[in-house]
Amino acid sequence: MIHLKIANYLGIVIFGLGSAFGLMLMDQHTDSFYSPQTVQAADGQNNVAADADGTIITPTKIVKAPDPADKTNNPTIDPKQHTDAADTNFYQGSRFHQAPVYIDGKLANPMGKNAVVGGQTISDVQGTINENDYIDPPIENEVINYGYYSGSNAWMIGWTEDNKTAYIHKVNEAGTLLETIKVPAPGSPDFNANWTTGGDGLTFSWLGDKIHISFDRGSLRSSSTAGSLEFLTGIPVKFVDARGNELAPTQTVSGHSGTFVNVDYPTISGYRLVRVPYMNNAHKFLINNTTATKPSTDWFSSQINQYVTLYQKIIDDNNTRQMYMVFDYSKVTGAGFSGTETSKTVTVKATQGGAIAAAFSNGIVRATSTASMPTPVGNPLTFVYEPITEYHLTINYLEKGTDKVMADPYKASGAGTYEIESPVISGYTADKATVKGVLGSDSTINVYYDKKDVPPVEDTSLNIKYIDEESNKPLKTETLKGKVGDDYHADGQYQLETITVDGTTYELNKTNLPTNATGKFAKTNADVNYYYKKKAAPVEQSSLLINYINEDGNKILKTDSLDGKVGNPYEVDSKYQLETLTIDGVTYKLNKGRLPSNTKGTFATKNDPVNYYYTKQNDPVDTNSSLIINYINEENNGLLKVQTIQGKVGDPYQADGQYQLQNITVNGVTYVLNTTRLPGNMRGTFSSQNAPVNYYYKKKTNPVDPIIPVIPIIPVTPVTPVTPVAPVTPVTPTPDGTDVLPGKIAKKGMAVYALKKVYLYQNPTFKKLERKSGYVKKPRVFRPMFVVTDYARSNEGRLRYKVRDVNHLSKTDGWTGYVTTNYEYIRPVYYQSKHSTLTVINPRGVNEYTRVNLTGKVKNFKQGTILKVKGFVTHNLTTRYLLSNGNYITGNRKLVKMGKHKQPKQLVVKKSINRYKTANLTQRNGHFKKGQKLTIKRYTFSHEGSITKSGTKRYVVKGGYITANNKFVKVVKY
Repeated sequence: MIHLKIANYLGIVIFGLGSAFGLMLMDQHTDSFYSPQTVQAADGQNNVAADADGTIITPTKIVKAPDPADKTNNPTIDPKQHTDAADTNFYQGSRFHQAPVYIDGKLANPMGKNAVVGGQTISDVQGTINENDYIDPPIENEVINYGYYSGSNAWMIGWTEDNKTAYIHKVNEAGTLLETIKVPAPGSPDFNANWTTGGDGLTFSWLGDKIHISFDRGSLRSSSTAGSLEFLTGIPVKFVDARGNELAPTQTVSGHSGTFVNVDYPTISGYRLVRVPYMNNAHKFLINNTTATKPSTDWFSSQINQYVTLYQKIIDDNNTRQMYMVFDYSKVTGAGFSGTETSKTVTVKATQGGAIAAAFSNGIVRATSTASMPTPVGNPLTFVYEPITEYHLTINYLEKGTDKVMADPYKASGAGTYEIESPVISGYTADKATVKGVLGSDSTINVYYDKKDVPPVEDTSLNIKYIDEESNKPLKTETLKGKVGDDYHADGQYQLETITVDGTTYELNKTNLPTNATGKFAKTNADVNYYYKKKAAPVEQSSLLINYINEDGNKILKTDSLDGKVGNPYEVDSKYQLETLTIDGVTYKLNKGRLPSNTKGTFATKNDPVNYYYTKQNDPVDTNSSLIINYINEENNGLLKVQTIQGKVGDPYQADGQYQLQNITVNGVTYVLNTTRLPGNMRGTFSSQNAPVNYYYKKKTNPVDPIIPVIPIIPVTPVTPVTPVAPVTPVTPTPDGTDVLPGKIAKKGMAVYALKKVYLYQNPTFKKLERKSGYVKKPRVFRPMFVVTDYARSNEGRLRYKVRDVNHLSKTDGWTGYVTTNYEYIRPVYYQSKHSTLTVINPRGVNEYTRVNLTGKVKNFKQGTILKVKGFVTHNLTTRYLLSNGNYITGNRKLVKMGKHKQPKQLVVKKSINRYKTANLTQRNGHFKKGQKLTIKRYTFSHEGSITKSGTKRYVVKGGYITANNKFVKVVKY
C-alpha cells in the first residue's frame, strides 16, 4: 500500500498483498519416543604400554565431537502450544482478521489496534484474510486457498483436487455462507477463458490458469490472483541438532503447496526442541516450494512501485531477512523534486501473508508504502533439537590379543552424534577405521589393531612413447621410474604439444590421449602412448589494394583493401564502387567509363591493385544527407516514434547502439524490440537518398503483480525535444598506418600496444613482402606490446614508429622493426589522464606499492577490485595513480580500466561441461553437470603468449579452467 500527498492534492493507491492460504486436515499428532542406540564395548582402563609396537602415522582425527550440554538461551518449543500466525485485529465490522502489518520490526495491528504509519491507517477496511478465518470447504474434495474481505463480505476461493473446478464462496461478516459460484477451470472441457463475475466492488476473471481478483471502490483499488492447487509429494521432514546432524530418521509428508499438515515429530532422549517449521493456530506445519536459504552479505533490490525500491539481505537458513525501502522523490511527476529517502532497516522473520510498512516525507510530499514479507521455508521441514544431558565417551586403541595400548584414548563429554577416525599405525590394521554413533548414555568403545605382513617394496619403470600415427613408429621415448604401489603422473610436463624430429614438426592428437596417463606403478606397466601427426604448413595471407585516384595528376585520393588467403577467390563488390568522394571539401565523381576489369579474381602472393578513377566536380554539390529511423508497431505497422541522423554523403553512419531502443513507451503502453527482425542497413554510408532504417516492436506482456497500482498523479507537460546536433564525422582508421590523429604520438622510450591486427615491417615504407611478423587482435589484458625506440617516415611521408618487440612469451621477443602510428591501431599502454575510479582487470591482479617507482609492495588487489583514485602522477615515461591511502598502483591499461566494471562471481551450468588444467582447455581434470552452481575466482583468456591466436574467454574455478561460452554457462551473480 502507498499513500501519497502533495500540498492539497491527495491520491491513494493500495498496493495490497495477494496471499494464498490453504488448510489440509491430517491425522491428529501423537507423541513418539526416539532413543538413539550405540554399540557398547567392554569397560576397562589401560595405561600406555612401554613396549607398544608400531609408529603412529596419522593421529586420531575428530570429524565431529559430541555436542556440549545445552548452554544457550533458546526457549523450549512445545508444538502443541506454539503458533507463528500473528493474532491481528479484525477488519471493521467483521470477524475476519487483517493481514499482519509490521512497522519497525514489530506487529502494528494486534487485536484491538489498527496499523498506523505516517498518520495513515493501513489495511483496516479491506484486504486478504488468513487461513484461520476460512470456512470449512462445503464441497467434497475441495481445498480453499484464498480469501479476501471487501468491507462487507468475505470472498473465498477453493479448488477440487484435480484443479478442474473452482468455487467462489460469498460469506457474510458473521461467517455464514451466503452463495457459492461454480466455475469450470482450465483443466475442464467446459472452461471459458472469457468468464467473469463480481460483487461488493470485486470483479473475478481468468488470467491464464489463475483467477484474477480486482477491487475498485472509490479511492481504494487493488488486484491480486488466486492460483490453482499444486500437490507436493515426498517433502522431507528432518530432526537434527544445531549443526544439522541427523538425530532421528527423516520422514516425508505430502500435501498441497501453501497448506498445513501434521507431522509426527519425535521426543529424543536427552534433547529439547528449540526450532520448528512455520505453524498455524491449528498447530500444523506449512508446506510449499520455498527451500532453505543461504545467508549472504549481498543486498538485492526489487521495484515495489514507480516510487519505492525494496532492498533485502538474507541472514539465515530460515529466510529471515534485513529489509529497508528507498523513496525516490524525483519520480513524483510535475513537482520538480529530487533526492531520495531511506527507511529504517528492520530484521524481518518470514511470515505468511505479512507486510512491512514505512512512512516518507520531505516537508511537502507525505507518503506511506508497504512491501511483502519473505515466505516461510516449507521444503524441507526442519526440527532443531539441543542436548540437555551430558554423557561420557571413551575410545581405547588396543593391540589385538594383548590389550596393549597403541595410542592415547579419546575422551569426550556431551551428547548427540559423533564421528572419530582411528589413528593410522604403521604395521597394523584397525578393526574400526571410524567410530561413529549417537551418544545417549555413558559409553566405552575399544578399537583393536592387528599386525599385518608388509611385503618388500619393488622397483619398477614405465615407458612414455611419442608415436607418429601415420607410420606407428616412436618419435621419442622417455622412462619413469618408481616403486610398486606408488602413484605416477605421465601427463603434465610429459604431454608435449609438439615434437620436432629431423626438422619436421609433429602436433599432438588430442582426440586420442592415453587413458593411463596417471595411475599406480605395478610390477609390469603398460606403455603410455601419445600420438602425433605432421603439422600442416601455414596458409599464406594476401591483401588486395583498392585505390581511388584523381584522374587529374593520378593522385591517390583514398585507399581501401581486401584481405584473404592465397588461392581463395575475391570480389570487390558494389560497396567499394563509390559514386562520389569528398576530400578536404572537394567533391569528386566516379568515371564510369573507366571502371576496373579486375574486380573479381583470385588472391595471389602479389596482387594488382583495383583502381577507380574520379573527376573533380566543378559545380558545388550538396553533400548534406539525412537518414530516417522508424520505430514501427508490427501489429498494425503504425509509427511509434521517428528519429533522424544527419551526415555527409559518403560518410559512414551507425543507426544501432543508442538508436536501437530496446523498449518504447507510448501512451502508457510499453513495446519491446523484436530482435528477430533487425534491419540489415543499421550501418552503412550516407548517400544522396537513404533507405530508412526500420525497427519493429511488439507489445510487452507483463506478468500481473499481486497489486496493480493506480497513481492519480497530474501528468507532466512534455518537454520540447531538442533538435539533435549533426554528429561529427568519424575518422576512419586506415590499415596502411596514416597518422589520422595528430597529437597522439607516443614519445621515444614509451611502451605502446596493439588494439587491432598489425604487422611489424622491415622498413618504414610498408610492403607485404617485407613483413617480419603479424600480431592478431588480442583481449586487452594480453595485447602485444612494443617500446618506441625512434621515428621514421615512408616514401609518401607517413610517420612510423620504430619499435622493439617486448612480448616475452613470443618467439618475436626482442625483434625490431616498424609499425603504424595510427591511434586506432597502436596507442600508449599507460593512461595519459586522471580518472577517479579504476577497476582491476588483469587475471593476476595488480600490486599496491608505497613508492612511485613501484617498490615497497603492500598487497595485491584481485581482479574485479574497484579502486578510488585521488591523484595522477608520471614517473619517467610511465604513469601512476595515487590511492586515497597515499600508496601507488600502475596506470597500465593491461592491468586496470577506468570506471566501474562488474566482476562475475557465480555461474550455473546450462549444459554439461569439463574442467581442464590449463586455460587452453587441455588436460581434463573434472566434469560438471547441468544445473551445478560454481564460484568464479576470476576470468582469463586462452593462448596468452600467442601472437597468431586471439584468445577465448575462460573462467577460473576451483581446480582449473572452464569455458565462458554463454551457450554452456550462465553468470547468475556479479
